Amino acid sequence: MNELTWQVAVKQTVQRTVLVVLSVAIALTLLLATLPTIAAVLLTTFYGLYVLVPYLLPVRYRLNAAGVRWGQGLDSHFRPWDSFKVYRLQPGGIELSAYSRRDGPVPALNNYRAVFLPYGSLPPTDLEAAIATHLPLDV
Repeated sequence: MNELTWQVAVKQTVQRTVLVVLSVAIALTLLLATLPTIAAVLLTTFYGLYVLVPYLLPVRYRLNAAGVRWGQGLDSHFRPWDSFKVYRLQPGGIELSAYSRRDGPVPALNNYRAVFLPYGSLPPTDLEAAIATHLPLDV
């Protein structure tokens, strides 16, 4: 299988970005006015940047013969194909599930063990064809 790579700006919308930037700026200003120390400045700056990362950086997805890798910035996650049982077509993307049945042993756990791959600019047929070589479709 050839490697398939694409990126999606999941939370990058103008309204959300403006709201988050303003909220973080106000919080930093208030905190710096009350705690004017170097440690507070560094801590709040780091936290402010950490909060903004999902709104400013796109998520990169990569499928290859070993598994699925996704992440943004320095944060990266990897799951091998054998950790998934089936895939399901969802509106806007494909869900890779660790359970062969839709309900699984504990239905709420699928939210934590499944991986959702949004289509983004990638044609849905390309993504489904790449996944179908490794997993069966859950109907």
